[in-house]
Amino acid sequence: MIPEIFVAIYTGIMIRTLADASNDHQSLSAPHIICTVFGFLFTIATTVVVTVYAKRRLSEFQKDENSYCCSKILKKLCGGTNKTKNVFH
Repeated sequence: MIPEIFVAIYTGIMIRTLADASNDHQSLSAPHIICTVFGFLFTIATTVVVTVYAKRRLSEFQKDENSYCCSKILKKLCGGTNKTKNVFH
C-alpha cells in the first residue's frame, strides 16, 4: 500500500504540471518533459522492485517461522530426544 501512495503522489504532481502548462498555453521544455517522464518511470520501477523484495522476504520469514514451530512441536512429541534432528537434516 505504501509504494502505491508514492506512485499516486507522483502521478498527481505530473498531471498538475501538465495542467498548469496547458492552462498557461505554454509548452514544456524538452528537458522538463524528459525529467518528468523519467521520474515517473523511475518511481514505478522502484515500487515494483521494493514490492517484489518485500514479498520474498516475507515469504522467507514465514517459512522460517513455520519450520521453527514444527520443530518445537516435533520436539514435544518426541520427548525432547535427538529424533527431531533426523527430520530436518
